[in-house]
Amino acid sequence: MKRNLKTGYIVLLFSLLLAGLVSTAYALPVTMTPASGTTLTTADQGTAYTSNTLTAAGGAANPYTWSATGLPAGLAPTPGGWPRTTCTITGTPTVSGTFTINVTVHDANNNSVTNTYYLTVYPPLTLTPGSATRTTIAPSAVRNVPYTSTTIFVAGGGSGSYTWSTPTALPAGLVLSSTTGNNIQVTGTCTATAGNKIFSVRVTDSTGSSIQYNYMVVVINAGCDFAGGDNTAYMAFGNIDPTAGAGTIYGTETSDVQFACSTATAVTITVAPASGWQITSGSNNISYTLVVAPSGTYGPVLNDLFIANSTNITQGQYVNAPVGTYTNTAAITVTITWAGGTISANLPIGNVSATIQNGCAITGSPALAFGNLDAITNASGKTATVTPPSVKCTMSDAVAVTNDGGINYSGTPRLKSGTNYINYNFSSADSLTGAGGTTDIGGSGAGKLNIGATMNAGALDNAPAGAYIDTITLTISY
Repeated sequence: MKRNLKTGYIVLLFSLLLAGLVSTAYALPVTMTPASGTTLTTADQGTAYTSNTLTAAGGAANPYTWSATGLPAGLAPTPGGWPRTTCTITGTPTVSGTFTINVTVHDANNNSVTNTYYLTVYPPLTLTPGSATRTTIAPSAVRNVPYTSTTIFVAGGGSGSYTWSTPTALPAGLVLSSTTGNNIQVTGTCTATAGNKIFSVRVTDSTGSSIQYNYMVVVINAGCDFAGGDNTAYMAFGNIDPTAGAGTIYGTETSDVQFACSTATAVTITVAPASGWQITSGSNNISYTLVVAPSGTYGPVLNDLFIANSTNITQGQYVNAPVGTYTNTAAITVTITWAGGTISANLPIGNVSATIQNGCAITGSPALAFGNLDAITNASGKTATVTPPSVKCTMSDAVAVTNDGGINYSGTPRLKSGTNYINYNFSSADSLTGAGGTTDIGGSGAGKLNIGATMNAGALDNAPAGAYIDTITLTISY
């Protein structure tokens, strides 16, 4: 009887010790990695997604239980295998945006830890133009003629960081204008045979999502085309000061239009309207001469269609133009025609421009001459003989003239010879005569500057002989 009791006591003591050891192990806290505040791998709306792996440790892993709040629609936590120490966020998100996610893991004793993670879901990746059916890009490519498509490939959505490729290659000689970025064109010089050429374009974002469509470019065996697909020009004559005597002003083509032909091709080049080109500001017009490439034979070498250093406005055409910004109010079209084809370029309304600036000019050599003087003959004083300057200004400019008060003489005009002085009076030059204060450049009569000078009695007393001079500076404001 005593023996059995002793055995039972030993077994009971061992069981209690074992329970104490297990309890100590379960007391370890539950942890989760990566750390709270981590940004998860980005996702694309409409594309299957798997996040970074989240890992639990500590506590009683028998097994762990995972949950999450704040997830975008379409995503859910997916635990790993037994005892579920790992978890990923998986699914296909149906919305885009930036999300704050709280992930919680519980152990078997309901101890838990919650970490906060951030997830960005980008909008669906798009490619335009593009459709389920094949898209034909423009214009057609002429063999051996430099080419740039007017069709521009634009990616949207996704991560905004794009990489471009052509899984089905472009025809020989043509490539994409870039493999990164956006606004991609087809460019190069096509050397492929004539026909309809099929190719594909794929754009991929930084998350690995991609979209791809099929396209076609028509290759023409012979003919002419505009280099770079550019058939619109802008001709600028710049700022013109009619008083500067600049002579002929030549236009600058800020958007070059160049053309070439696949082989030596006879072309006829016509302009509509054929003449009478004008630029206009309000009711005022300035005529100009437009020069384009002549008809003739052209090959693969690039040629300027609008000849910038020949298109011009002569001084006689702009000299009487009122101040203002002038542009063409009618479009100009230049057509290149050959046997079997035609192409056109244009100067749209507003694409020819010039600005007439405010301006005034002084002509003639103004002078005030007292002539030969002596104290006896000119005892009562003397009035100078005036040679007034002419002031010509841009039509309708208002003009104001101010006297500097007798420069170098503290406001008192004095004729000087060496160290000797003779005082005189300078008339206020504050008006123009003959034109009412305004005039037009090249008009029938310029305004005369109203100036004069007188010498009072006694001014010559004791003045030594000599040649006396003075300089007066006038400022003309407009």
